[in-house]
Amino acid sequence: MSRALFAAVVVAASLASAQEAPAALAVPKDVALIVGIEKYAFVEKVPGAKQSALDWNDYLKQRGVATYLLLDNEATGERILDAAKKVVADSAQGARVWFVFIGHGAPMPPKLDAEGRLGEGESGLVAVDAQQDAK
Repeated sequence: MSRALFAAVVVAASLASAQEAPAALAVPKDVALIVGIEKYAFVEKVPGAKQSALDWNDYLKQRGVATYLLLDNEATGERILDAAKKVVADSAQGARVWFVFIGHGAPMPPKLDAEGRLGEGESGLVAVDAQQDAK
């Protein structure tokens, strides 16, 4: 699914949910982690990633979502994981937790399942400090 299509689906689902909530009910505050990595140290740049992340940040804040923003050099693997844990810890029961990542993704090697069969590989997100390991 393309990034633009994915973003449109997330936004549409969020707007639909917001419209369905009765005004009289207290709605828990949503929380978001937004990561935008444009300038990677060891892989190609992602033009526009930083501005897209800033746009998402503005969009979600305007809708009352508490946001955590990591841009470029701030978005190390460790800091992304720490921020994700904080976002989940800060979310109230019933709140939506948003994760918006604008940067590189990469295929991961396949793993063996419980029965020893080789499964399909997964995809991973590439933090700013990721390095390619030539094997």
